[in-house]
Amino acid sequence: MTADFTLAALSQVPDAAIEALLDAAFGTDRHGRTAYRVRKGMAWKPALSFAALADDGAMLGLIQCWPVML
Repeated sequence: MTADFTLAALSQVPDAAIEALLDAAFGTDRHGRTAYRVRKGMAWKPALSFAALADDGAMLGLIQCWPVML
């Protein structure tokens, strides 16, 4: 079985595409969730964040890694 997608640096994907995928997955009211409040004012880590892209360039999924402070 072969993968029908490629991984790309999330920093190479337009912000609008990232927001659209997150809205579709978690809803447009997602910014009120605890996870958003915890990481408010922080940026995700580009070196650890990736997008899964279909052969036609459509974004299938993404992972954003955020810094953690305990």
